[in-house]
Amino acid sequence: MTPAALGAARFAGDATVHSGRLVAALAAAAWKRGAVLVPGGEVHAAVRAGDRVARVRITDTWVAPGTVVLAAGAWTPRIAGLAPDVGVVPVPGQMLALAMPPAALRHVVMHADGCLTPQPPDEAWCGGTVEPQGFARAVTATGVATLLADLARIVPEAAGWPIRRLWAGIRPCAPAGGPLVGREPSLENLIVASGHYRNGILLAPIAAETVAALVAGTPPPPEAIPFLPA
Repeated sequence: MTPAALGAARFAGDATVHSGRLVAALAAAAWKRGAVLVPGGEVHAAVRAGDRVARVRITDTWVAPGTVVLAAGAWTPRIAGLAPDVGVVPVPGQMLALAMPPAALRHVVMHADGCLTPQPPDEAWCGGTVEPQGFARAVTATGVATLLADLARIVPEAAGWPIRRLWAGIRPCAPAGGPLVGREPSLENLIVASGHYRNGILLAPIAAETVAALVAGTPPPPEAIPFLPA
């Protein structure tokens, strides 16, 4: 940590996951339980019949769903035939991965918008910039400069670690308040899970519990009630 720090708060129970490995593990677990996965498949359109979603087009195939869970991130309001009015907008951001020396960092260290997260055994991820709304996803000199400035401010030693890769993504932000997890009032068989902004991985377990309860027709977890559609 920087010697300029005057104080800090330590969260002993804080933990991290590798987002890419988590997604792969979830896909494998779903497949083992009988889910049909369509890697790279895009949802292009949906057709309504009264107050239900009757068909969904995944790439070139039409599917007749029982329940549709719309978890398309920043693209949630853009799927033709669905486009629920959830007020989700895209907010791009950039990150970089550093080669971390052994045991150089054991905890997440953060300040303001900057964050350095250890990814054992030998990486640390620095994120992330918050940029103007839009779907432009690119690694820019300005973004990298911001990340390097965050590094120098939070953990000066890390500014000398080699950069392994850089990437950019788009967050689903709900400016009026999020996340948004619940049934779409105008469609009987549509559940929306979006608007998690910078906390998608953190809130994935409670969001999944809520969606599962809604599909099963059981009460959602009490923590999720404030985020259900009115």
